[in-house]
Amino acid sequence: MSRRCQIVAWCTLALLAVSSASAQRSAVLIGSVVTDSTDAPIGGAEVGIAANRLLVFSDSAGHFRLGAIPPGRHLVTVRKIGYAPSSAMISFHLADSSEADFVLVPLSRPASMLAADTVLAKHAPIAAKLIDFERRRASGIGRFLTAAQITKLNAQQLSEILVTLPGPKIYKGGASSAAWVAGGRGARSNTLTSVSRADRLRGAPETPCWAAVRVDGVLVYSARAGEQLFDINSVLASEIVAIEFYNGFAEIPPEFSGTRSTCGLLLIWTK
Repeated sequence: MSRRCQIVAWCTLALLAVSSASAQRSAVLIGSVVTDSTDAPIGGAEVGIAANRLLVFSDSAGHFRLGAIPPGRHLVTVRKIGYAPSSAMISFHLADSSEADFVLVPLSRPASMLAADTVLAKHAPIAAKLIDFERRRASGIGRFLTAAQITKLNAQQLSEILVTLPGPKIYKGGASSAAWVAGGRGARSNTLTSVSRADRLRGAPETPCWAAVRVDGVLVYSARAGEQLFDINSVLASEIVAIEFYNGFAEIPPEFSGTRSTCGLLLIWTK
């Protein structure tokens, strides 16, 4: 074997070793997908983490295994034609295995009709979200971005979208692509919890008054003691259809009153 071939072989083996080591250090999510009424298994449901471009499908027994997940908090979304999607924020640890079961609620239309109209089935949940979004936008309280406005920005990250919106203040990590959102009304009060050690290591400052964050209605950051800040860039810009921001507890709509102790609220609505 020539020296050049030996070098190529060594490089190939080194890459394989690095890939294997990375796979062993990543996290795994194991679980099942069932219906809400009978707990019957749902096969063929999409289970994925959009921010990391990870996607698997549940088997005929409703079971799934999603691997190659990097450590951290990620938004896991489950979709199936004929059902409303379900999402959950899950914390993953290095070389660890997590378990989660997802319950999907059937839409009002029969699944057979939805299967014949894939486009309508996919966007029906979006329309339901946007009804309340438009109602709140008409009130004139808060800051809003519609799907058309978001598309026009042609941004790659959510942080790039939010800097165009008056009100929220965006802070970015120095050594990563992570970004966090704070209210624009002064420094953190003594009644709110400070950032975690993990966030400080990622470059998050202590002084901002952080805003609560909800993704598709799910509270992913509420400023509880020891809670890790939500990385807004973990949600793909291409997946977002609407954004709302309320700058301070006085603006937060009554249906989200559980987050009134934080400095504002960011609502992210996805496809």
